[in-house]
Amino acid sequence: MKIYGYSNNTEQEPMELSEVTLSTCPDTLRELSQFFLKCAEEIESNKEQWDHEHFTSKNIYESESPQLIVFNEKTMNE
Repeated sequence: MKIYGYSNNTEQEPMELSEVTLSTCPDTLRELSQFFLKCAEEIESNKEQWDHEHFTSKNIYESESPQLIVFNEKTMNE
């Protein structure tokens, strides 16, 4: 697993990160758990075609939320 991220500077390339800290509530953590499980199941059922998915939360307004994106490691480097 590799973790990448951007700063608020949109001209910057993604950086490989060594650590990620989430400051959130239990409801959003449950949503994240369901999101990760859904992504894993979709990758297993469609390995070569599944590329990426964006997390969206009922508990966070999208304009206030940083983006969380899961990429299929099989398609990311292509």
